[in-house]
Amino acid sequence: MAAVVNKTGNLVAADVALSDEIDVAVMRGAGFPSEPTQLASDVGNVRILEVLRQRHEVTD
Repeated sequence: MAAVVNKTGNLVAADVALSDEIDVAVMRGAGFPSEPTQLASDVGNVRILEVLRQRHEVTD
């Protein structure tokens, strides 16, 4: 899920779409149970970054 939250942030930052639009697309298209932006708010960006770094270390 951290990767999806990260990608959502990238898309918003690149002005591809509004966060609300991406949230709806991810929930409908990928079957996510909640909005990625809400998940980021609930978990916190620092924790998301920690998870991404841990996953990178494992796959590097």
